[in-house]
This record gives sequence, C-alpha cells and structure tokens, in this order.
Amino acid sequence: MNERYKLKKGDKVVMHTCLEHDNPDHFGKIWTCSSDQFTRGKGVYAQDSVFLEGYSGSFAPEFLQKVNVDEVLEEAQGDIEILKFNGDSFSEMLSEAHREIVRLCKGLEEKDTTIEMLTKQITDEVAISAAAIVERDRLRKQLEDKKNLLRMTDQSRDEARRMYKEACDEANELQQQLAEKEAEIQQLRKALKFYSVNSHYECSHTYDETGEAEVVPSKVGRDRGSLARKALGE
Repeated sequence: MNERYKLKKGDKVVMHTCLEHDNPDHFGKIWTCSSDQFTRGKGVYAQDSVFLEGYSGSFAPEFLQKVNVDEVLEEAQGDIEILKFNGDSFSEMLSEAHREIVRLCKGLEEKDTTIEMLTKQITDEVAISAAAIVERDRLRKQLEDKKNLLRMTDQSRDEARRMYKEACDEANELQQQLAEKEAEIQQLRKALKFYSVNSHYECSHTYDETGEAEVVPSKVGRDRGSLARKALGE
C-alpha cells in the first residue's frame, strides 16, 4: 500500500461498512489512532491493523475512513466566530426587540384606554340613538295620524260639498216650483177677480110697474161673487 494512504498515530477516522459501524455507540463516532498502521503476519496471512483510542484490540484500516478534522475544526471555529458575532448582533437585536416590545405594550395600553373611552362613547351614542329612534317612531306615528285625519277631513269636506250642491239643486228646484205656484196663484187671482167683477151678469130679468125691465142678480150669481171676494180677501 502506498505510504501516503497509511494511517498515522493521531489521525482521526470513522468506521464504515462493518459490524462495528452498525453499533449505535460507534455510529458516526470519530476515533483517534493510537498507533501507526502496521502489518501483522506474513504472506497470505499478512493483515494490516491499527489501534484506536478507547477501542479494545486492533482494527482493520480497510473499514476506517480518515477525516480531516482540522479543516472541520477550523471551519467549525469559523462558524463559531460567526455565530458569536451573530450572537452579539442577535443579543443587540433581542435588546432592541425587547425595547420595541415595551414600547408596543405601552402603545397597546394607550390604545386599550382609547378603546375603553370609544366603547363608552359608542354605548352612550347607542343609548342616544335608541332614544332618537323611539322619538322618531313617535313623530312618524303622529305624522301618519295627521295624514289620516287630513284624508278624513278631505273626505268630509267632499261629502259636505256634495250635500251642499244637492241642497242648492233642491233649493233651486223648490224655487222654480214656488215661482210656478206663484204664477198659478196670480192667474187664479186674476180669474177670481174677473169673476167677482162680472158675477152680477148672472141675473134674472123682472119688470116694474111701468113695464120697464129690471136686472136683478140671481142667487147663484150673488153666491159666486161672494165666494170670489172671500178668496181675494175683500
């Protein structure tokens, strides 16, 4: 085997593809070589071996993989430094976040106070609104009652107008009938007067001692004339 690939004391190795590798206590564990790699036996019986710190007996190098721990450690150290730097920054960020949280908590307290005040105002406004709604409904009912009364008044007024028109028409008709009756009465008066004046013509003829004719109203004529005068109020 090339000397370059032989394990040296102090090398860091991990087990692989063997029964010991599957042991939970050995899986992924980094071992340190406590000796250089050596060969025991000769010929076909020759076998390479190496001792590991903390492991009982020698171990076949073919089931060991050398790892460059220094590079890993350097890289890890660099990561640690980065983490340390980031940790300082993170601490500062945490401090700033804490200050921000305190500020926000104070702002929340102020907002809670404001919310309580607004809640009280809203409650008062709701109560006022409820009273306003009741008053609005009352006024609306009054307005509706006024409208109904106005409609009833309009109906009553229309009914009164209709009755007044009917009364006027009836009065005109009665006035016309009265005028007709007055005309009839006037005609009767004229007829009675004429009859009263001319009633003496219904008479009988008699002769006096000299033999001259004498006109004497008959009883019927006198009676008719009397009735006519009574009718005329004479």
